[in-house]
Amino acid sequence: MSTATITLTIIHTLISVAGILVGVPAIMDIFRSRVNSTSIWLFLITAILTSVSSFTLPLHAADAGHDTMPAIIVAIVALVILAAVLFARTKVLEGALWRWIYAGGMVISLYLLFFVAIAQTFGKVGVLQPSAPTAFPITQGITLLIFVLLGLAAVIKFRPSTAQAYA
Repeated sequence: MSTATITLTIIHTLISVAGILVGVPAIMDIFRSRVNSTSIWLFLITAILTSVSSFTLPLHAADAGHDTMPAIIVAIVALVILAAVLFARTKVLEGALWRWIYAGGMVISLYLLFFVAIAQTFGKVGVLQPSAPTAFPITQGITLLIFVLLGLAAVIKFRPSTAQAYA
């Protein structure tokens, strides 16, 4: 790997880790029915930067005959969800659908960061690789279940008023 590729990979990884770290307090703010907070903005910025920086990394197809890496597909999905979150953010006081899109989209965005982090961990950490065929799907399944429950709870709990939404 070239120095530029290594540098881009390190920057991408650091942004991803930062996104996960600020994503936790951002979701806590969703449970407080906040729309505007430092943690929410930091999460949105780092989540967007993580997805965008994915396009700077070299493509190495996992399977012969595939031109698109699964990571690029995840990045595209994440950017579409984040675009919906940013749009819904401006409409959360207008109805339940916008609240659901905003709160659910925030949780899904954090889940996608965790999903990729778990995949990368199993793929890159040597001691985990032998257990990956069994442990990886179990870990991803448990993570998905946790985030589905978290997402449902966030959608139910998120009910901002004008005062608390933009405080």
